[in-house]
Amino acid sequence: LREQLRAALTKSNSTESRLLAREASSLRGMISNLESVRKQEREDYDRELRMKDKIIRQCSSRIDMMEQRQMELETESTVLQKLVMDKDMYAATLEKKLQNVENQRSAKDDYTLLPFNQLWMS
Repeated sequence: LREQLRAALTKSNSTESRLLAREASSLRGMISNLESVRKQEREDYDRELRMKDKIIRQCSSRIDMMEQRQMELETESTVLQKLVMDKDMYAATLEKKLQNVENQRSAKDDYTLLPFNQLWMS
């Protein structure tokens, strides 16, 4: 009877041992799959971060270029405004000179239109 119990216990232990080994193997496979998935997700996440960093750098560079261009345009605008003011002042000066020349010419014409004897007397 003892031998039968021992044989039954050994058989039971052997079956249970095989089941436990099979379950352990299955769990190892699941762990391996989960580690692979985690590794792939991490690589995807890192790739996405690198792509976003690249986009941020490109945008930042573009912003820098736009700010530089804005400063150049502001400088050009200031120069053009000064040129317009200078042109206006020069035009006003030329108008005054023209008016003076016309006034002198008018006075000269008035003087030359006087009869000779009036010129002599003045």
